[in-house]
Amino acid sequence: MNKISEKLITVILGLLFLFLALKSCIRTTIPSIGNIEKYQSIQQNGEIDVNYLCPGNILVYSKSNYGVEDIGVFKIQRSSIIHYAGAFYNVDADGTPFGIRYYPGIDDAWNVNLSFKSRSGTSPQSTFSNLVEYDEVFKFSDTSKILQIGDTKYVKTPISQEEISKITYLINDVK
Repeated sequence: MNKISEKLITVILGLLFLFLALKSCIRTTIPSIGNIEKYQSIQQNGEIDVNYLCPGNILVYSKSNYGVEDIGVFKIQRSSIIHYAGAFYNVDADGTPFGIRYYPGIDDAWNVNLSFKSRSGTSPQSTFSNLVEYDEVFKFSDTSKILQIGDTKYVKTPISQEEISKITYLINDVK
């Protein structure tokens, strides 16, 4: 009986290793964004943060508080992530075991490299001045219409025609 259980454990571990090795060969990239999507979060201090995901893999991030607005335009330069099964993802670009993460309650995750392109707004000092390029994981829950970036959750909200015009104007220089 002991030899059977040893062989069974060996077979199960071998199959698990084979699954992880083969699954690491499959990369998921950011799907092309068709229309501008708006995700909004209202902070405790009254600041309104809005992320606009735009065609051409562009992110427009807007922060507004007390009538002062700061807008940063970022290009999503690269993206890859490995989705193993369930809530297990590997965010390491090389697929090493050190990048395995557990993201419960999400439908999709993107590992992105954001590159700062331009800023605008009414704020005299930019909150984006120190950001040149950085990596981030975007976690999506389609069922609850939520985008999570870091610890902040943004809710998908309708976008007005005025916002579409404004964002289209901002991203024309980046494309």
